[in-house]
Amino acid sequence: DDQALRGAAAGALAIIYPQVTIHKYLTFAPDDTQKALNVLIRMLLTRAPASKKQSAAARDAPKVKLKRFDVGAGDARAVIVQHVDAQDGIRPFPTRAQPRDTTAFLRHGVLQDLARLGTKAAAAAPSVLIALESDPSIRVRSAAALALAKLAPQSPDTIAALITALDHDKPCHGSCLLALREREVWELAFPTLMSRVDTSSDDTQRMRTVLALLELGRDDVAVQMALQDSLKGNSSEGVRTMVAHCLPSFNVQRAQSVDALVTALKTDSSSQVRRAVAISLGQVPDQASQSVPLLIETLDSDDPILHFAAASTLARLYRK
Repeated sequence: DDQALRGAAAGALAIIYPQVTIHKYLTFAPDDTQKALNVLIRMLLTRAPASKKQSAAARDAPKVKLKRFDVGAGDARAVIVQHVDAQDGIRPFPTRAQPRDTTAFLRHGVLQDLARLGTKAAAAAPSVLIALESDPSIRVRSAAALALAKLAPQSPDTIAALITALDHDKPCHGSCLLALREREVWELAFPTLMSRVDTSSDDTQRMRTVLALLELGRDDVAVQMALQDSLKGNSSEGVRTMVAHCLPSFNVQRAQSVDALVTALKTDSSSQVRRAVAISLGQVPDQASQSVPLLIETLDSDDPILHFAAASTLARLYRK
């Protein structure tokens, strides 16, 4: 009796079978609701096989002999690259283009329909996970990330899949950020991301996670406070340096951010972290009264790079 689910399935069937006129009031009986959802899931997992058909122009086109194989000059699926060599003349190098995925638009539409259904279509979440992890289409993977946040927002599998895609699927980075910002998803994702900052053995992954937290929680006091704690010496040098660069970018409690940076400039044992802090203080001119006295003291440092960073920051703060 789910009108939205029946309507989505009917619309999907109209896309699959456009040659068949489907009445706009087509509905499924109440006991067919699960069948309709199964249809959507099968559509989502559909991949278009490479077409073996050739156009008439391609069949009738002359063949170009290329050593061990023939290529139809009119076949759009084969591309001949002409390479001019001063000694050998023209040498053709054949490369085969990727077959066009004719069902990607269909899978994208299915994911949008599933996202509209929300948790009512939670049974489709495992199939959406597969789409996020392995679908060749960027649009489909992006839609899968957004759909997961609607279908199973409280699932640990959803959180893990979105964070993994955030790390490794650069074209879908923006969609993964939007999905993780969903309130119910963020409640689980935030502790998971912070645990990676504190406990991961991969320093590069920890620094990437700090950047992700900044993108996700620029206006979140809890994220800011957690990163300030990471600046107190419990994290690796690389993580503390990254946090020092990120703290001025938060839009909340800027005075507390400057306090944490000033403390790090006084007490941190790493010259790399202190240099990063000296540079970052120049990005918070509205809190210059807190940072300027310490920056002036830092000019006496024996570290020439730290001395230069402090001088540059003071020049920026007092630039007319």
